[in-house]
Amino acid sequence: MREHSLKVKNRLPIADQEKKIARKVKPMHIYIGPPMATYASSGTSDMIQLNDQLVPVEAIKPYVLEAMSSENESDRVQFVASLKVDKNVKMGLVKDVKAALQEVGVRRINYATAGQKQNGY
Repeated sequence: MREHSLKVKNRLPIADQEKKIARKVKPMHIYIGPPMATYASSGTSDMIQLNDQLVPVEAIKPYVLEAMSSENESDRVQFVASLKVDKNVKMGLVKDVKAALQEVGVRRINYATAGQKQNGY
């Protein structure tokens, strides 16, 4: 169940392969996509949503560090970022987000998809 209302479009791509996360870890969700029509005043280019805020790439590091500081030491090693990226987003923005996550020590990054292709379709 979603904790926050989406402010960006989030049409997830279909996966060629998928793997379930074995250990139940509550991931930190990062949504990336063009803004919803009600938030178009913020611009039309792809945006990043953390919680209920639209933020620039530079805001990811302090946000993640704050979230990680509230975890105990053993959970920090297992910290997972789940990227929910609209299927039409340019990979340059995704690469920038991944780089910001890796700079603060997040090593487990997964990508949410709409499911796996069935019978090659």
